[in-house]
Order: sequence, then structure tokens, then C-alpha cells
Amino acid sequence: MKLTKRHRANLRKHAKFLYALPDISKFDMERIALDGRGEGIQYVCDVRDCGSVMCSLGYAALCFPRIAGMHDKWNEFCNDVFGIVSGDIEWEFLFGTEWTYIDNTITGAADRIIYFLKHGIPDGCWNPEVYQTS
Repeated sequence: MKLTKRHRANLRKHAKFLYALPDISKFDMERIALDGRGEGIQYVCDVRDCGSVMCSLGYAALCFPRIAGMHDKWNEFCNDVFGIVSGDIEWEFLFGTEWTYIDNTITGAADRIIYFLKHGIPDGCWNPEVYQTS
């Protein structure tokens, strides 16, 4: 998979956005976004209005609101803004729900993006020690 300069720049911008979030931000890699009742949000929306818990991709809608507004589905949004398709190894490394059980932190999500931009997908991609030192 070859990312464009735009996709790489967007990933960099998103990592900086995640690093800047306050520690009290609601974050969970298990769901893209949940509304105030805990229901899954299937469509891209302004997630601030939901009082939601979000993963890295959910926060990307806040980082790229104009692009988010152009899409109806999270998969389409991710492909447009980052050039990453759901189900690919890149998606799993950056946005996969498995991180809920391994490294369910905002900083971990941002660290994975930076590592990915520098080195690609690591062989031991589910080991936080691999990307935390990047």
C-alpha cells in the first residue's frame, strides 16, 4: 500500500491532534464512536454533539471536520482522509479494536501513527514496546 503525501500529512496532523487531547478525554479503541446512551454511531458525524466515547478514528472526525462532513460511512471517511481501507493490516494496526485489550490509550494511538509513518507495520505489531520508543 502506498500512501500519498496528503495521506501522510493527514496522519501526522491526526497524531498531533491526539497528543494534544486532555487526559480526561473519553477514549476507547473498542468503538469508533458511541452516543450519549452508549449506542454505536454508524455514520460520520460531529462526534462532539454525541457526548461520545471515541477511538482514534472517531477523533479524526474532529480533526478533519470538513472531510468528515463529506462522507456517510466511517470506512469511506478513513479511506479518503488517510488512504486506509477497513480490514487491511494498516487499519488493524492503527484503528483495530484489539488495542482495547493491549494499549487502550490516546498516546498509544498517536504513537502507533508516528511509528507507522516512520517504519510501516512492525512484525510484532501487537506489542506496544515496539512502537512506544519511536
